[in-house]
Amino acid sequence: MIPEGLDELERRITGLLEHYRAAREQLRQTESRLEACESERARLAEENDRLRVRVAELETEQASRSSREEVVRNRLQQILGQIDSLEAEIARMETSGHES
Repeated sequence: MIPEGLDELERRITGLLEHYRAAREQLRQTESRLEACESERARLAEENDRLRVRVAELETEQASRSSREEVVRNRLQQILGQIDSLEAEIARMETSGHES
């Protein structure tokens, strides 16, 4: 005959083993999720780095376009100034031609 205290001890040990196994499985699942999160974090960091490089490229391209636009705008203003001068000279010539 097994003393009652041993039955209770056996039940407690069985309960502890079940609790230990459940905790170990939960830890395994948590570690698995953590590994997945770390992989995703690394992927996102790489993507972030690529995007930063692309943003820098686009900023450089935009600055270059702005510079080219400024050059074109200045040349057009010069051309318009020349046209205005020619029109004024033509107008003077027409005026002085009509007076003769």
